[in-house]
Amino acid sequence: MKPSDTVGAVYDRTFSCACDEKRAVTDRAYSLASAFIAETELPRIRQQQVRFSPNPNIICTTASGRFRTLEELMRASFAVAVLCFLCVPAVTVTAQSEDVGVPIMKAPYHLPVFTNEYVTVLKIFIPPGRNTGYHIHTDDSVSVNIVPADMTNQNLGSTEVSRGERAQRGRAAYTAYSKEGPRTHKATNIGQTPFHNISFVFRNRQPGRFTPSSRANAPGYVQIMDNERVRGWRLILEPGQSVAAMTQAAPGIRIVLDGGELVESVPGEADRGWMLASGEFYWQEPGITRGLRNIGTTRIEVVEFEIK
Repeated sequence: MKPSDTVGAVYDRTFSCACDEKRAVTDRAYSLASAFIAETELPRIRQQQVRFSPNPNIICTTASGRFRTLEELMRASFAVAVLCFLCVPAVTVTAQSEDVGVPIMKAPYHLPVFTNEYVTVLKIFIPPGRNTGYHIHTDDSVSVNIVPADMTNQNLGSTEVSRGERAQRGRAAYTAYSKEGPRTHKATNIGQTPFHNISFVFRNRQPGRFTPSSRANAPGYVQIMDNERVRGWRLILEPGQSVAAMTQAAPGIRIVLDGGELVESVPGEADRGWMLASGEFYWQEPGITRGLRNIGTTRIEVVEFEIK
């Protein structure tokens, strides 16, 4: 709107372009503006002890001598009423958006940090007192808790707020949303510690492309998961401990629970030292034979997965 536009011009344009429904609402706004004048403007004018004009169309003259007409007051009040009317839908839309749910990749505190043709990795970090808003799970996924936290969950459309078991550090879970159906829910951190989780979401619904290794020749790897989509192991190395070399057969990921200083040994290559930090992850391609040794002073714990 140009600065030269008057409230009256806005009023005229509103009437000329509005549909029947909008015209009815606008008429109602004009009536409310009249009531606004009667209840607020006239008493205020009288309190100012200004003199009334003999002209019935002129309500008063102000201290500056400027006449204020009924039309002038009604149009000014009408502008206020229209502004309030325009603000109402904005509030309604905001409330509705929370009740619909967004894809998990766009949910608050869910940060996509890596993607390839197989998976998308999410770093989920929910501070105490915060919630994720309603978001939608549609694809199979694996999650690993990095930090223990107290959480509640509420499904969209339900008044029930459930509090499950404390999100234990190191717990790995798989959910087959492709079979169980989509889920729209909201998670809230009601504890004193942040909820930190690394999840990977499968980008296709057809398993069977790969056959993971068994790692039977490397007993340090303890199997913790095996289903139609993924196989997983936990590996704990105290300072000075090592695990025998094994060959990874399928693409996969390593997620760090407790970091430290690690050496990776690959036949035909120089040993490679790594500093691992809690919450980090590494994508690992198949066909690599490697052994691991903890050369630091702290306990190292990782979980590794190979996809199917």
